[in-house]
Amino acid sequence: MMKKILGLVSILLFSLILVACESEATGIDKIKQELQLTLAEGDTTASVTKNFSLPSKLGDATIKWLTSDSSVIAIVGSTATVVQAEQDKDVTITAVITFDGETSPKPFIVTVKGKGTTV
Repeated sequence: MMKKILGLVSILLFSLILVACESEATGIDKIKQELQLTLAEGDTTASVTKNFSLPSKLGDATIKWLTSDSSVIAIVGSTATVVQAEQDKDVTITAVITFDGETSPKPFIVTVKGKGTTV
């Protein structure tokens, strides 16, 4: 009987330890979870047609932005300028987040709609 009780207590203690290890994200991981793109009204990540603003800070974190194709989305400071090509074009915009001495990227893939596309 004592072995069963000891086994049950061990299982409960182990379960509590596992639950404690699955705590909320902290630090830069929490900032990455909170960071979202805010596009112009009417645009979505699947259909970008207008210029939009990018945050340079989130809490105590600083954010710098990179683009995979500056001929389609040019980033200067906190402004993303959209230039529509003839056809739809996927572009990766990457936030480079710095917080508490640590740096980590967070990519966003958007589709810039081609000229003449109605949204």
